[in-house]
Amino acid sequence: MKRHVSILILLVILLLLCAVNSLQAKEKVSTLQKQPEWLVKVLKSEEQRQISYKHPDFRFRNWRMTESLKQDDYQLTGNPVNDSKNIYFYNHNFPGRIDSIRIYNWDEVTGEWKYFLSDKYFYDQTGEYLNSVLITDYDINKTIFKHERDTQNRLTSIKAYFFYPEGDSVMYCSYDYTYNNDRLVHTDVYSLWWNPDAFYTYESRINNLDTQGRITDILFYGSEDSVNFSMDRQVGVTYHPDDTTTGQQYIQNLSHLFMNCNFWQIQNYGMVNTITTFSNEVQGNWSVVRRRIFDYESFNINNITYQDNNNLNWYNYSQIQYVYNENALPVQMLTCIWNVLANDWTIPYRIVNYTWEQYTSNAEENIVHPARLISVYPNPFRDVLTIEMNNDKEMHTRVSIYNCKGQLVRTLDKAIAKSITWDGKDNDGKYCSEGLYLIKVESPTWQEIRKAVKLK
Repeated sequence: MKRHVSILILLVILLLLCAVNSLQAKEKVSTLQKQPEWLVKVLKSEEQRQISYKHPDFRFRNWRMTESLKQDDYQLTGNPVNDSKNIYFYNHNFPGRIDSIRIYNWDEVTGEWKYFLSDKYFYDQTGEYLNSVLITDYDINKTIFKHERDTQNRLTSIKAYFFYPEGDSVMYCSYDYTYNNDRLVHTDVYSLWWNPDAFYTYESRINNLDTQGRITDILFYGSEDSVNFSMDRQVGVTYHPDDTTTGQQYIQNLSHLFMNCNFWQIQNYGMVNTITTFSNEVQGNWSVVRRRIFDYESFNINNITYQDNNNLNWYNYSQIQYVYNENALPVQMLTCIWNVLANDWTIPYRIVNYTWEQYTSNAEENIVHPARLISVYPNPFRDVLTIEMNNDKEMHTRVSIYNCKGQLVRTLDKAIAKSITWDGKDNDGKYCSEGLYLIKVESPTWQEIRKAVKLK
């Protein structure tokens, strides 16, 4: 019953939003059906959000996600109930790349999982992502997400088309990107239907960049007729002192992200410190309304705290917390709200559990082949292995060493280092046995893996 009431409320909100759309937008859908109920639920869901703002590439040591399970506990009873789950399938030719995602919702009446929709992804012969098809209602309704790139392989546009069973179609959302050399300077957004990332039918976003090419401010201009734009809000971004990402790295990351039903939720790349939103509710009078604060342990993000502003006073609202396993893979995402009376975070009202597996990669799977950033020698080795960074700038570096089973045996951290040595011992001080080891080196801006053989 509660779910039906929520859907009815969403439909009422959508009708109100449609009522204020421009005449041009109305004409485009006058011959089509109303926004389908299933898509409302997709747009409102949060289960497809990226699990990390840093976008770590877990393929570097052949890990891939097999399932994500979302559970809710809105009454804070300590007994979360099933809500939805995603099952991930992978491409045969490129085992580290997703072939499809099947999404199921939990049926409280029958106590069973019910198929909801699926995402199917398509690649070219090199493994480059091309587009995806979102399918629901047992192949009746379809949404296609199409990517376009320029000659430098930079993402220039994403367009989402919805196809009705009768054969009609409509482009209901699009993003167009403009670059200046190796920097993303401008984004145009079109949203025919409700989009949590866009407040207007048309939005123009101008990026201010620092000397590294990182986005520091985004100026949002909104319009309902694509002609008359007014500045609506502003977002400011600050970065962790250890972050050395560049605009070129951001563009490369953006270009290789695959998109799904929440494709607009492209999150910041790099070690972000804060994201602050300014509102222009009174023309010419800017005010700070909310912010997100990021906390890290080494290079892994611990939590994201959401705060609202009231008369220049910040107060906690919610927090996302991440839990990692012994292989430094995120296995849980917990969402809590702030308890004013207890002056502490509540138990999680939402829990997302992630399941991982290792796989054997194909040699041709990697799209980008960067220059060698690290060297390991001597290889094979007996007593001491030297891990040398082939970069000009010294920076905080973490080395993680795994055995051939994928088990983490040793972690080495250096605040500033050009080279690190491994004495062949594990984290307990015991000598590791002979065999093959994977040496993973991670800095704030890159990560790379090498193989080394330890002899008796």
